[in-house]
Amino acid sequence: MGEAATILCLFVGELLGDTTFFLFSFRRNEKGENDRKDKIKQYYITRYSIAIALLACIPGGIAKLVFWLLPRLFTELNKIWSDLSGIIGIFDRLACIAVFMFFYNKIRKGWKENFHQETVEPWGESDPMGIYVRSGLPGKYELSEKWVYIRECVKYLVIANLLLLAGLNLHPKVRDMSGSIAIHDSLELIPIVVCTILMEFYNYLSFDDGIFFRRRRRAEAGKSVYNLLQLKTEYEKKNILELSAPFDIKRHDYRIEDAMYEYIEKLAQNTEPDIKLFMNYLEKRRWSEQRYYHTGSLETAVRLIRGENLFCASPFYKDIDICIFFMAYLTVMKGKKVLVLAEDRDNLNELTQWLRQGIEGVQKLDDYYEVSILEETKDEVDLGVMSFQDAYRPEDFRWLKRFFNEVGFVVIIEASGMLAGGQEAISNLAEQIGGSLEECIWLLCDNNAESMLDLFSHLLNKRFTYVSATPLPAEESLVGYWNVEKEKIRPWKPVEHYLGAEFRAAEVAWCNGIPRVTLYGEEMIPIYDLKWIAGQYYRQFHELTGRKPHQYIMDDGICIEISGNGCEMKDECFLIVEDANFNLFEVARQYVTRASKRAVVHILSPNYLLRDFMKNKEQALHVDPKYIAQFVPEYVNTRRNVAVHLIRKMLLYPVPETQIKEELEKSEAWEQPFKGMEDVKELIRLIVPSADFSEGDFLVSYQSCYNKAEGINIKERYYQLNSSNIKRQFIRYFQKACYMAEDGEKRHIGKLILAGHLDQKYLKGQLAVFDGLYYEIIKRQRTDYEYILYVRRASEQVSGRRYYRQNRCYILDNVEEYSCIPVNCQVKNLTIRSFTADIEVKTEGYYTCRRWNDIANATYIVLDEDDVQARSYLSKQFLKIQIEIDDIDEAKIMAVQMACILQESFCTFYPQQYHLLSVALDREQYITKDEEVLKGVLADIKWKGQEVKQEHEEGQKEEVCFYILEDSMEDMGLLRSIERNFERIQIILAQYMKWSKKEKDDYLLFGRR
Repeated sequence: MGEAATILCLFVGELLGDTTFFLFSFRRNEKGENDRKDKIKQYYITRYSIAIALLACIPGGIAKLVFWLLPRLFTELNKIWSDLSGIIGIFDRLACIAVFMFFYNKIRKGWKENFHQETVEPWGESDPMGIYVRSGLPGKYELSEKWVYIRECVKYLVIANLLLLAGLNLHPKVRDMSGSIAIHDSLELIPIVVCTILMEFYNYLSFDDGIFFRRRRRAEAGKSVYNLLQLKTEYEKKNILELSAPFDIKRHDYRIEDAMYEYIEKLAQNTEPDIKLFMNYLEKRRWSEQRYYHTGSLETAVRLIRGENLFCASPFYKDIDICIFFMAYLTVMKGKKVLVLAEDRDNLNELTQWLRQGIEGVQKLDDYYEVSILEETKDEVDLGVMSFQDAYRPEDFRWLKRFFNEVGFVVIIEASGMLAGGQEAISNLAEQIGGSLEECIWLLCDNNAESMLDLFSHLLNKRFTYVSATPLPAEESLVGYWNVEKEKIRPWKPVEHYLGAEFRAAEVAWCNGIPRVTLYGEEMIPIYDLKWIAGQYYRQFHELTGRKPHQYIMDDGICIEISGNGCEMKDECFLIVEDANFNLFEVARQYVTRASKRAVVHILSPNYLLRDFMKNKEQALHVDPKYIAQFVPEYVNTRRNVAVHLIRKMLLYPVPETQIKEELEKSEAWEQPFKGMEDVKELIRLIVPSADFSEGDFLVSYQSCYNKAEGINIKERYYQLNSSNIKRQFIRYFQKACYMAEDGEKRHIGKLILAGHLDQKYLKGQLAVFDGLYYEIIKRQRTDYEYILYVRRASEQVSGRRYYRQNRCYILDNVEEYSCIPVNCQVKNLTIRSFTADIEVKTEGYYTCRRWNDIANATYIVLDEDDVQARSYLSKQFLKIQIEIDDIDEAKIMAVQMACILQESFCTFYPQQYHLLSVALDREQYITKDEEVLKGVLADIKWKGQEVKQEHEEGQKEEVCFYILEDSMEDMGLLRSIERNFERIQIILAQYMKWSKKEKDDYLLFGRR
């Protein structure tokens, strides 16, 4: 009976105390309604209140059993035991309450994410009781002074109730009652219930303090402000429409240092001198800098020391700094050179300084070697830094010949960036490196993309081994996915200027005391201009975040970076990253590794085809990172690429006829016997269609050389190009692309792009982002050896995101089947074949969209012929996809639909080269008037002599097909990659179509309603 009363008292008190939580939780609901989740929580609280009360009565039950049992076993204890009954009664009550609160705290910790934190939100003016106030500069919400005083009073009331309960049990009338533990006095029930209620209320006011007998806890110096739970809650409370997926806090307890210690113990048994030296360096650096390395990084270093060429699946080169520094040190000590290649994003000086400090950290020998950016004025460089863009200089490294010959170690940072310039330039660079050495070791760093290893093995003529040096994600990580098409143009009212989703994401961080956020932006938004605009509204920044109204605070609050590959791992980070590769989960996977303890990452994504589908497949993508993979071009050795390679050489020096013959014989689809000058001219016309040879364009000479096969000296014919016209057209296309800035300085475009690919991406009138700044493209100019964009600053034109789609027409002539390489794919109802044709490309205009797929509401800009010149390709490959369905009308519908989803998926599958890929069909034949919007998606295709289009015998079934074309003078290998991966791509797109139909996704409406 007594225990039942105790249970009832605790249960009633617990429920009454819980009303404090529900009272304040429901107040945040504007409609005053209880949603389903709140009802579920109330049910859980009721259920667990009974369980807690039952657990709390265990000590009382044990005391009662002892009180009943011992006097019966030991009769001499009867008198003493009766005197102790009051003390045992006190123990009964206090033990019940103590155990009750212990289990209450344990269980409530598990509810903290769903329950406690809901009551701590930025109420602002909606908190009339004034319980929480913002704490100034940190931006956190804390109890107001009044409620801190109330909380302390509640604590003393709890103590008073406990003393009252003890006094009641020591009172003679209570103590002398027969079986006092079994029978409760009515006065005794009151303090039990009141004490429980007060403890509940105290818990509410002390949600962030687990210790009862302690003064109010102040913010500790150096304490982390990265409260992921609080950030998650505040984002959810703001009901931000742009946030497209619920936040999910991920945690793990893997310890990188434990894995490192195990690897070091294993490595300690190695007796190789260089490995022992590496172990000493590792110990020295680990103790001096408190650095812990992923075992993949250590494995990379050991393999490099042993002479292996490696592809390291990590875009963040600073994660593997121990590999680069130590291997560079060993190479320099052996009297060899080191070459580091990276894209020029105005960070080469920073990269050079990082390398210099790193090698000095191994051993201070700065008086004995030189670390510098490679320039013609620099002599005796030991470790040279060079940009990808410089690999396309017309002088072909003659000024670097001596340095390249002595290179023994090469590091390529973000290796896939070099592929934007084509495969031939990489092969040409590789031929120049390490010529005087027996072995040159290569280290490639980049994202893990399909076929990357095979491609570079062919291009560099090396055998590469794959290693994964990607660190583990942060111990706690919070990732947010933003749909930027839903962003608020003016998030800081009454500010009328565009700020966008970037500052919506950062605002909550600043309000919660996170001192600095880092924004990575490359091509989609001018981040430097955006920061400059936001900096003008530092007063509004103060009003929103509670920070002091000084402009420098706004400047210190956000860090701007163009590229993330130099992002160094820290203990904690708050990152805002644009989804430049159109694969939000891959981006998230990379950036949650940028902190070891706590990482908050926001991914800003445009509404590309596979974005929402990937969110639906989140679990599959977490289990299998290659579920939706990024592909790189496949290696191709076509006549066109051989021609580019030979022309580059013949413009600089005489090339022997045997070398030309050997390269042609190794190329695909070259079966004819070599005809000397006639074939050389044919090769040149592939690249320079307008070449009109005249006397003096070729210098033919003869030199004596040794023939190994015959063992005699023979006269060898050499060819050298001496045509200024051919040289001008070749260099104009195959050199690095530049733009003329507002200060009259010529600059590289940050992402490597060939001058011959400018028209495929940038057109007159477009707004473009270069190096984080906004520019309007005014015109383009062709000089003798350059093709330059002229731009003007447009910082005040930042009014939102803009996307551009070109309207192209491909005109085909001399179509022939290309049957050298069989297509390795089997797809139902489809036949895929490869052809060559003479292709002319006309760009008639472009669409300007506010959303990636909003073509129906786009503005169409018509271009004149002078704005962009037509491009011509001789004997250029393309793919033909034929639909094998008997019903012609159904086949045409399927062709249009498949062509659209293929075109739209290329931005995800080929993020760096998708602007060079076009899916085309005959618009007149396939696109009806009701579907005019599709002209902004699919290119048009025509044939010279329109009668060729209907070239089929009378009675023969009409072909239903569409085409995939690669819009580049060089064969980039994109079509070959599509051939090889077509079946895999189709499986993903078929799953997308099923999901799209089920979810009624409207992407393929392209803005139509």
